[in-house]
This record gives sequence, structure tokens and C-alpha cells, in this order.
Amino acid sequence: MRSGPTGDWKRWPMTTEPGLDGFRFVLFALDAPTDYFVEASGVRSAPFHLDVADIPYVKRVDLEYRFPAYTGLPPQAVADTGDVAALRGTEVVVHVTPTMKVTGGRLQVEGEDPRPMTVADDGTLVATFPIQKDGFYRVAFPGRDGRMAAGSPDYTIDVLADQPPTVTFLKPGRDAKVTSIEEVFTEMRAEDDYGVGRAELVYSVNGGPEKSVVLHQGHGRKSVSAGHTFFLEELSLEPGDFISYFGRAADESAAHQTTTTDIYFMEVRPFAKEYKQAEERGARGAPGGDSGGALSYQQRQIIAATFKIVRDRRAADKQAAEDLATLALVQGRLHDQVQTLVQRMANRGVVEPGSGFAKTADSLRAAQVEMASARGQLQAKKAKEALTPEQGALKHLQRAEAAFREVQVSFGSEGEGGGNSAMNAEELADLFELELDKLKNQYETVQRGQQQQADDQVDAALERLRELAQRQEQEAERMRRQSGGPPNMGGGGGGSQRQLAEQTEELARRLERLAREKSNPAMQETARRLQDAANAMRRSSTGGQGTGEADAKAALDRLRDARKRLENERTGRLDRDVQQALRTAEEMRQAQEKIAGEAEQEMGARAGGAGGNAENGRLERLLERKDTLGSQVGELESQLDRMARDARATNKDAARRLQEAADGIRDRKLKDKIRYSKGVLKAGAAEQARQLEAEIGSDIGNLQKKLGEAAGAASASGEDKRMAALERMRGLVRSLESVEQRLRERGADSGRQNGREQGQQSGSQSGRAAAEGREGSSDGSAQSASGFSGGRPGPAPRADEARQLQRELRERAREAEALGRELGEGRLGERGAAAGLSSTLRDMRRFEDPRVYGEPRGLAQLVASVVQGLKSAEFAMRREVEGPDREKLFLSGTQDLPPGWQALVEEYYRSLSRKPAAGSPSSK
Repeated sequence: MRSGPTGDWKRWPMTTEPGLDGFRFVLFALDAPTDYFVEASGVRSAPFHLDVADIPYVKRVDLEYRFPAYTGLPPQAVADTGDVAALRGTEVVVHVTPTMKVTGGRLQVEGEDPRPMTVADDGTLVATFPIQKDGFYRVAFPGRDGRMAAGSPDYTIDVLADQPPTVTFLKPGRDAKVTSIEEVFTEMRAEDDYGVGRAELVYSVNGGPEKSVVLHQGHGRKSVSAGHTFFLEELSLEPGDFISYFGRAADESAAHQTTTTDIYFMEVRPFAKEYKQAEERGARGAPGGDSGGALSYQQRQIIAATFKIVRDRRAADKQAAEDLATLALVQGRLHDQVQTLVQRMANRGVVEPGSGFAKTADSLRAAQVEMASARGQLQAKKAKEALTPEQGALKHLQRAEAAFREVQVSFGSEGEGGGNSAMNAEELADLFELELDKLKNQYETVQRGQQQQADDQVDAALERLRELAQRQEQEAERMRRQSGGPPNMGGGGGGSQRQLAEQTEELARRLERLAREKSNPAMQETARRLQDAANAMRRSSTGGQGTGEADAKAALDRLRDARKRLENERTGRLDRDVQQALRTAEEMRQAQEKIAGEAEQEMGARAGGAGGNAENGRLERLLERKDTLGSQVGELESQLDRMARDARATNKDAARRLQEAADGIRDRKLKDKIRYSKGVLKAGAAEQARQLEAEIGSDIGNLQKKLGEAAGAASASGEDKRMAALERMRGLVRSLESVEQRLRERGADSGRQNGREQGQQSGSQSGRAAAEGREGSSDGSAQSASGFSGGRPGPAPRADEARQLQRELRERAREAEALGRELGEGRLGERGAAAGLSSTLRDMRRFEDPRVYGEPRGLAQLVASVVQGLKSAEFAMRREVEGPDREKLFLSGTQDLPPGWQALVEEYYRSLSRKPAAGSPSSK
């Protein structure tokens, strides 16, 4: 055979293959016309000719993304790529430049019918397809025989995740205890990557029908902050009643993805005097210091857990079924404990008609009925149906606790009926508190175990995130080095970035689950940042000229930000744990004071010849209290050892003081003293008992002192406090910007309505054009200084709207004043920011004037002026906190290339190829 008409003839042996007749020879890499013949045993065949012809192939692919309308994003051009990464529903326009002129082509998307490609005047081919799912696509061209043949490699289609909105309550952000005449301000913030379409607050009184308050609806905004005030005096509530509420937000996507917060509670308590007197009885109750509140606290936890299962729509999930079974057991156990308390009250004979204990017993019996119904619904796997009786049980439990507080107050005066009845009632109250303490301690033990497990998961996630950030940094550096080479002339690639994206998404899902389980908004925001990083990695994997490197850098920035947030989460853990240890020590001190008092009564009764109180069970309950206190001391000792070990790497001073506190418990033999004092009480050794109780109280006091020193060492540094103040300032600006936007949209809506009315009355083209012009400015890009479209003020708000708005703006003014005091005192070192804030505070004080809310134009101007003043103060504060280097401009992310830029780059590389290399003969 020979290659080309003037080439030399070459001989090649032909081979046989088992199972096949004849001889074979394979010709590889034909790039020129070839002649050949076959010769065997001196016999030669006729010559044959192989002609080589070029077939069309993809030389270059340019993409144009046309995003879904709800995103508000303009079309984006990505040059010289092929792989696709965009939101579901995005229209992708594919521009193909072939290696030679063709008459047509087809675009083949995996799983779909081929799409014909249109040939443009410049010889490029164009086709469009929507992104629906992950997969591949390729281009086919007609061959010389007219049949379609592959003209490109397989290009990847990656569907980027449109994340659901996030929604959190900034205020109160937790369960609260209120009086029936308070004004309770709640603030909700919703955020979405493309726009929040609707945000609402949903509440219910005593588990009754749900009511919805729409806080935002209309033009999508990436961040929405709005407040709502509950005017409790208008709801006719009484002690023991409650309001449950939660927030809900939906985005503007076709799926209207919805996110719901956890459920929160406002419990109505008695007025301060009676409530304080009840607390002074010494009972500790549930977390938060409420006297005798462990029953309702446990019931609230059951409601919250059931609500999460309903919210997450996991009814068919195996894990949900297990969770419901566990909740049914917990609800049944609480039912049985309440039943035991009711029985003991009846046995003591204190449930006299009209007495405080009678009210308590009646409410507990009503709670039993509701709890039995809730347990049945949970056992039947009907989570949503269980919520109603669960909340009914909570109402009755809280009313029982409110009645019990009245009994505690009455002990401070004349008792319940006097004589033996009062004695029995006080003994029963003591028993009641002891039972609730047991329930609370059991719950706290489980809660600590769950918290430790969550902390371990955060640590594992942080290590994984550090690894991903390191690998992404290497990828970004590799892409930076390659950016100096010629433009990408092929498709595909980016496999390492897609692999990193998948691993980052998996970590984001783990953190998101943990955030929802632990109701941690900060961790949920970290999960969102990780998903943003994964999306940027997928965009980077497409390898678009001028965009891949920027997307890789953007992904790295988001990973670093997420890592910093997790590190802050772990740093704040020490302060959280020390504060919890301090609260535990305070509870131990209160418990020891109560034990010492009861021990003195026991010794006094024996000295008086009464024979003690063993017959009525007081000594047994006193010994039980000592057992509980001893268990608390042992658990706290173990916690302090663990906290000291964990803190050694980050805060050696706090770790040393925590270890000293733990060693103090061991050195002073605190657990042994508590255990030994039980025998002394039984033996009736009064003087030795007094001495032991005094030593135990002194040891707990020393423990509190050591923990206080550890808390000071673990508290946030000055820099952390300044950063926290800056974050508060940013939050204040965002909140008022949201108010300004709402006023603007209200004015724009009024402008559109006026325009439509004018158009209907005149019927003229000019009137219609004016209306369209006003409508087109509703996005806020062409608003007047007053915040209203076309300078037109909207209608004055209704009385209820004005009251809500005034309460919200008053809250913003209080926040600004508190921040101004901190800055003005110089504790944070931002005196320049304080000076800039002072003039704005004067404007904010005008929010107190009711007349402002009757003049929409003036209100809008006032809010706009305040926002600008706060932004200036924020800028000054940022310069003082973050330093002047932060003023530099850093650009990252996907950018459209200027027209003609690509052609200039290609001409530059062509000119380099024409220049002789340095040192070559032609260059001399």
C-alpha cells in the first residue's frame, strides 16, 4: 500500500483470526488518499483506491441562557463552551460553528426527539432546548451519503438547584412568657436566591383555628423583613392560655417552594407580683426558671416534634414512623405522670371544691383526656390530627400550673383552708415540685446527649468542609494557570468540578437536616452557602471562556465563608456550654438552700419530740432531693472535664478555669458529702447535719465562682463584639429597607390603579402610555425620592395598618438607640460611627408621632432619609471594624464578555503562532 500518488509502496503482512475465513489487515489513521493491492504466492490482485474526505465536526459551541421569568435575570452569553449548567426551566440557545460548511444539523438531547438546527447566514447552526433534567446532548451533521453522523462529543447538562426560601423569626426567636395586656412584637425574615413571593405569619389561640397575617405578597424580593405586633389585651386571655405561631414563605418559582419555621409559643402568665411570689417558693420547674412548668414544657416539646414531622411531609418515611411511635410513648408517659399526680392529690384529701388544688386537679384531668386522644392519633400515624389534642392538653396543663402558682402564693399568707388541710396542701405542693424536678432532669439528660451528638456532627462537617475547600483551592489555581492558554476549542471536561459539586451538595444536605432538627438558622444559612458553592462549581465545570475561572473562585469564596460560619458555631459552643453550666450551678444552689431548710425543719421536729415526719414521707422526699442533687453534681463534673478538654485548643484560659472547677468538685468531695449527709439525717445528728449542709452550700458557692471566672474567659473578644455590633447594624438597615420597599410598592400599586382609572376615563393612547410607564417602574428602579411611583403618594394606611407600622418602626428606633449607646460609650471603639448615627436617631424619634402615619409622602421620605443615614453609619462602622483594605474592589463571579473581545483574543494567539520561537534559525 502507499499513501498519496507519489508515496512509496510498503508491504504489510495479513493475519488470520480463529473462527474467521480469509486474511485481515486494518488500516489506521488514514489522512490521505491511499492505494493498495493484495498479493499471495505470486498472484496479485487489481489495485484499489481509498479516497479520504473531510466530514463536518463541531469547531466551537457558544451558549445563551434565557432564565425563567421569575428569576428576573437577563439573558447570559457563555462563549466557547458546550457543557450546560443552569436552572431548571432555562431556555438554552446553542450556537454551533462547524469545521466546514453544512446544509443542516440536529441537536439530540438525551431522552428527547432530535431538534433540527437552523443554518444562519454566517454558516453557524442554532437550536434551542429547555433544561428539564440532568443528562447529555450532542450535535449531528449530515455525511456525504446524506445520513446523520455524530458531529460532537457528548456535552453534559447539569440542572442547578433553585433553593427553597429560608425563613426565621428574629424576635422573639424562642418561646416567651407574657402577660395578658402586653404588646408582643415579632419579626420574621425570609430570604430566597431569586425572590420571595409570599411571606406570612400563622397563629392560633389555645390550639384553635389558624389565622394568617400576610407580611409580604407581590413582587419578589431576595430578602423580606417584616414585623407583626400581637396586642394581647384584645384577645381576652387569662393565665395559662397560649398563642402558638409559625412563619411561612414561598418563592416565585413554578413549584412555589415553601419553607416553614418551627412552631413557637407565648404563654400567658400571671402579673409580676403573683408570679414572683410563686417563684420565691423555690421550685425550679422547666428550663427558663418557671415554677412548676415542667409538664407544659414537656408537652410543648411533643407539639414541636409533631409539627416538624407534619411540616417536613415525611408521613410515609420509615424514620417518621419511628419518630411518631416514640412521640406516642412520650405522650403516654406524660399522661401516666399526670394521672399519678391527680391520684396523689385525691389521696391527700386537699381537692376541696373551690380550692386552688381543685382547680389544678380539674385542669390535669382535662389534660389527661386530651393526651389520651393525642397518643391514639400518634399511634395511628396521624401526625396532623394529633396536633389539635396535643395543644388542647397544653392549654389545660398551663392552666393547672397557673392554679398551682396561686396555691404557692397562698402559702405565704394564710394557707388553703387552715389547719391540717394547709399542711397537707403544702406537703402535696412539695411532692408536686419533686415530681416535676424528676421529669425535668430526665429531659435535660436526654437533651444534653442530643446536643453532644449534634456538636460531634458539626465537628465532622467542619473537617469535611476544610478538605473540600482545599481541593477547590487547587482546582481554582489549576484553572488560573490554564487561563493563559488558547481558548477552549472542544467540549466536555470539568469532571473534577462536578465531583466536588456532588460532595459539597451532600454535605449541604447533611447540615440542612441537622439545622432543621436543631432549629438552628445560622447552620441553615451555612447549608445554603454550600449549595451556592456547588452551583458555582457546576457552572465552572462548563469551562466557558472567561467564566470558568471566575466561577471556580466564587465557589472557593463560598466554601471559605461556610467554613468560617461553622468555626464560629464551634467557637460559640464554649460560651453556650459554660452558661449552661452556670445555670445548673445556680439550680444546685437553690436546691441546696431548700434541702438545708427542710433538714432544719426535720431536725427541729425531732428535737420537739414529734418523732420526725417519716410517717408523712417528708424525710423520704428530702432524701430523694439529695439523690437528685448528687446526680446533678456528678453529671456537671463530667461535663466540665469534657468542656475543658474541648477548649484547650481554642481557649486555654477558659479550659484551665473549667478544669479547676471540675477538680474542685473532686477535691472537696462534694458528691461524698451529699451522700454521707443522707445517713446523718436518718440518724438525727442535728449539729453534724447543720455543719454538713453549710459545707455543701459553701462548696456549691465556690463552684459558681469558678464557673463565673470561666464564663468571663470564654466570653466573646472585643473584636467579636465589634463584628456582632456591625451585624446588628446591617440587620437594622435591611429591616428598614424592607419597610421602605413596602411603602414604595404601596405607592406603585396606587399609581397603577390611578393610571388604569385615567385610561378608562379618557380612552386616549397617551393615557394608556402614561399608565404603562407608571407600571413599568414598580421594580423600584425609577422611583422618586418619596418612594412612590411618579411622585404620587399612595393612600393613607388603615388604622390597623398604621398601628402595626408604628409599632414596627418604634422597635427599629429602640434598636438604633441601644446600638448608639454602645457605640457612644466607646465600649466597641466605633466613635465615628456613633457620631454618624446620632443625627439619624433624631429622625427616628419622629416615628413616635402618630401624625406622620397620616401623610404617606412624608412617611416615605422620612423612612428613606433614615435608611440613607443608617447606611452611612454602617459604612463608617465597617471601615473602623474591618479596616481600610476592605474598601478595595474585588470582582468575582460570572461576567458577560464585551463585544469583540473573543475575536481579539483569538487574533492574539494566531499572531503568536506566526512569530518564530526565540532561538530558532529563522529568528536570527
